[in-house]
Amino acid sequence: MGEGTSLADEVRELRQRVAERMAELEPMVREYEQLQKVAAELGIESEQPPPPASDGAPATAPAAGPAQRPRRPRAKTPAVQREHAARLLGVVSSKPGATVAEIAAEIGVQPTSLYRLVRDLASEGALTKRGRGLYPAGTE
Repeated sequence: MGEGTSLADEVRELRQRVAERMAELEPMVREYEQLQKVAAELGIESEQPPPPASDGAPATAPAAGPAQRPRRPRAKTPAVQREHAARLLGVVSSKPGATVAEIAAEIGVQPTSLYRLVRDLASEGALTKRGRGLYPAGTE
């Protein structure tokens, strides 16, 4: 804390800097999200950028080398999504109350690849979610 400034003043200044930076980045984030949608429609798979360093410094790309495991492409194509939906609903029908993690293990995908699909299927009424358990539509 500088001489003559209070903690409250520093917090106000920090809030202002954060708000200004967020306003500066918002158009870029919007453009990135639009590009992701177009890429998905075109069947273009892209790797996600590395998360920022915890100290606020820009992250650097990991060096390529034999120790690097290649990233698995994300399943974004409509055909793959339909296949995952059908397999997920099959497991839910045969094992009511199964969790996303259990279903993912059963169909051989990462749980994170199913969360959006589960949300979409639940909003369409194809399945019901109670707690962490998933149930066929119409089971109460």
